[in-house]
Amino acid sequence: MIFLVDTNTFCEAAKVEPNRRVLSRLVARQFDWATSATAWEEFTAGIGVLPRSERRSKLEAYREGLIEGGIEVLPFDRAAAEWMGTERARLRRKGVTPAYRDAQIAAVAATRKLIVVTRDVGDFRAFSGVRVQNWFG
Repeated sequence: MIFLVDTNTFCEAAKVEPNRRVLSRLVARQFDWATSATAWEEFTAGIGVLPRSERRSKLEAYREGLIEGGIEVLPFDRAAAEWMGTERARLRRKGVTPAYRDAQIAAVAATRKLIVVTRDVGDFRAFSGVRVQNWFG
């Protein structure tokens, strides 16, 4: 495993007109990426707030396809919690307060030595030792 894929990246494949670059990398690297429990929860909640519609049905089918395909969803565990607590304290001393969800994703990536793949690279820049890639550009 090399990549920890953020919600905005793995959900790209479910769009009507997905970014072809992202789609090709998701397919080509299908055995090299996982997502975090934080991103999976965000995806699940996003589907859950949608009214019954064709869009919701398609997203539910996409989620089921990911599950059947064996998507790996990495937990936020004790090692990640300790890394996150230490890193948030370091950043707060510098006057930086990152979003809690981003800190959880960064912690999972850092403790497993994975590269975060996201459109929102700026959300992860403050974290020490977290590598980030943007497959959209």
